[in-house]
Amino acid sequence: MEISGTNPLASTALARISALLSARLGAIWRSQKKRKTLSIRETASLGERRFVAVIQFERQRFLIGASPSSVNLLTQLPDDEAPSNDSRGGGAS
Repeated sequence: MEISGTNPLASTALARISALLSARLGAIWRSQKKRKTLSIRETASLGERRFVAVIQFERQRFLIGASPSSVNLLTQLPDDEAPSNDSRGGGAS
């Protein structure tokens, strides 16, 4: 039974490898899960408990209007990575 004398070292190495793999797989799973997020990017109050908000899901953005009794999609905005049109109106003729 000399094999049992070498098992603690092998099982310790196996446990460490298992822990490293578990940590790495957990990190990969969390990073993939974070990609699919829903967030409120900005809000503006309109008074009387009404507001508009920019909602983002992944790269898609939406402008919504909300009141105590309803939520309405006003429009879909350009994706988050779309270039801005800030140069509009200031260009040369």
